[in-house]
Parts: sequence; C-alpha cells; structure tokens
Amino acid sequence: MNSPSDPVDGLFIRHGVAPLAPGPLDGLTFAVKDLIDLESTVTGCGNPTWAETHPPAAANAIVVEQLLRSGARCVGKTIADELAFSLVGENHFYGTPRNPLAPDRVPGGSSSGSASAVAAGDVDFSLGTDTAGSIRVPAANCGIFGLRPTWGAISTAGVQPLAPSFDVVGFFARDAAVLRQVARVFFPPQSGVPPLRRVLMLEQAWEIADPVICAVRGAAEDCFARAGLEVKSVNLDQLVSGEPGEDLFTWKTIFCGMQWPEIWSTHSAWLKAVAPPLGPEIARNFENVKNAGRSEYLASAMRRAGIRSRLSAILAGGVALGIPTTPSVAPLRGQVDYDRSGTGYLPRTICLTAIASLSGLPQLNLPFLTASGLPAGVSLVGGLHDDLALAEIASAML
Repeated sequence: MNSPSDPVDGLFIRHGVAPLAPGPLDGLTFAVKDLIDLESTVTGCGNPTWAETHPPAAANAIVVEQLLRSGARCVGKTIADELAFSLVGENHFYGTPRNPLAPDRVPGGSSSGSASAVAAGDVDFSLGTDTAGSIRVPAANCGIFGLRPTWGAISTAGVQPLAPSFDVVGFFARDAAVLRQVARVFFPPQSGVPPLRRVLMLEQAWEIADPVICAVRGAAEDCFARAGLEVKSVNLDQLVSGEPGEDLFTWKTIFCGMQWPEIWSTHSAWLKAVAPPLGPEIARNFENVKNAGRSEYLASAMRRAGIRSRLSAILAGGVALGIPTTPSVAPLRGQVDYDRSGTGYLPRTICLTAIASLSGLPQLNLPFLTASGLPAGVSLVGGLHDDLALAEIASAML
C-alpha cells in the first residue's frame, strides 16, 4: 500500500472507451474521477471497501455519454480522495497523485487524480466533481484550468453524491482552447447572453490569502485588462447585506452547517452497515459530520438563499468576481494541517470556495505562477449560467 506521501499516477484504472459518434471533441482524450460511472466498471469512490461492496456500473454517467457522443475517447478512471470528502489529495489506500508542477506538494482533492492526469499530459481534459472546492483547489495546486459550473448545469446522473445541494460535475484542461471546446459541448452558445465585461476584485477574499498568493494579483489584473475587462475593487458588504460583522468565515459556517448534515445523510447507512476501514483523516471527517448538529440546517438554507439571490443579481450582465482560488500554494505532501477550525489552510480555503458553493454560481480557476515558480490560482466567479462566457474569455486572458 502506498503511504500518503508516495506520488502515484493519477490514472489508476485504464479502461479505454471509444467515442460513440464523431463530433466537436474528435481526437481528444479524457479521464473520469472515480465517483463517475463508466459502464461495466466499478465506481470505487476512492475506497477499496466501497469498491468491494458495490457492483459494476450498468451504464455510463450521463456526462460521460455526452462526451463520448461528441467524439472524445475515455482512457480510464482517476484516483479520488475517499468518498470525495477532502480537499487535499492524499489517499490513505491508493497514495498521492503526482503534482507535476510541484512534485513535493499535494495535488489537492478530492478530484486529485483528474487534475494530476491533465497536468501531466496523460489526457487532454478530465472530469471531476466539486462540492466544497474539489475542482477549483486541485486546478490551482496543479497549475491548470478548472471549471466548477453553475449548479445543475451538468447532469449528475450516474455520479456518486456527497452533499447533493452543492455537488456539481466539472472539468479540467491544460489548454484554454480545449477548455472552450469542452465547455461548448455542455453549454451551447445562447443569444442574448452578454460576454464578460467587468471584474470585481473582492478585497476580503484577498485579505485572507498569503502574501505569495496576493503577489500574483497584479499579473491577474493585467490579464483581465488585456482581455478588455474593467477591473474594480469591491467589499463584501457591497455585495450582500447580511448580519452585522458578516465575513467569509460566516459564509464558511453557513456552508458547513448545510454540507455536513447532507454528507451524513448520504453515507451514514453504508458506514453503519459495513463499518469500512477509512484513512485516519477521512475517518475524523466523518466523525465530525456524524456529531454535527442539524437544528440549524433550515436557518442556514435561508441564509444561503439570500446570498444566492443577491450575488446572482450583482453578477448578472457580464460581471464576475475576482478572488484567489486558494489562500496559499499547495501544502507539502505529508505535512498538511487538517484542522478545520481556526484560520489554518483548510478553513481559509473553504472561506474562498464557499462563495461559489453557496451561491451555485460558476467559478473558473486561471493558472498563474508565483515568483518562485509554484502554481497559484486566481478565479473568476461568474453570473448564473455564465459558464461558457468564463471559458470563452480564458484564452483572451492568458
């Protein structure tokens, strides 16, 4: 068994599936996260006991079928963090997928293998899932594009859920042109949808990031300007009027107050019936959600509705929010601070990812490099169904 610090190939089940029809993705290859069904293959969800206790998929997930019918070829499955419940990328049973641009650092989870395979050039693009940041964080850590779409825009049929009111299927690409090709399959151009024209840089998001991440802000703003985007600074209280003193840590609390009960509802029956071995950090995560209170779920849902309504209104008509994707560069393998309280790596990361997760809005990670050459991500959070607009403008920025 690999230890969490051992780097492994992100592709761990090589199961080639030929295209089902010619189309706009002819000649492109892709891989899928091991939460997404491939016909006749067991969906293992990053845990060997799950794989042993579930039958092979009877059909492809809808999202896989769409790609195969658009001319793309699937080459197999990628490593995922156990049951998708991590943002780190260290799998206790299968090892840590390589981060090609920062080999001594984690790739980020839970779509770790999908990001690794794209960054390594093993495939042209890949599918992942994102609940609390599992597309965005690996994309930032591995220096590639990663799109979390508008909630509900891509079918999750045939995809193992985690927290259903937040779960989405998204995708990674190294190249902006490939990102755009894939986006056009899922989000056909629509008349009347304006292109992006303005970026609002959210100051509270940048304030919780490390200096090394804030140092790439100037490069990002230069890219936005080259793409013809107006750049403006904005504060959180200008976006959403909430309780006095509300900040991104408040949003994190609202997010976790909904996510954790949903996770326990999704997985508790199997965990109780099977009592599977889990990696130590994943076991701790599930112990947390098991003991989490449920009484505040409705209140949190109402707060989410208010955040979603206000952000959707502000980010309409070609306006996007500019934020750091993660608060720091990828942590070193085997040295991640898993503490979800306080102001460490994970809490600050979720403060940033909760913006799009709560609002259900699309978010695109744009890859940058720090002065020392490490990957760093800057994101655009777009308006409702601005998924294609985000993908279209990426090539104009970089």
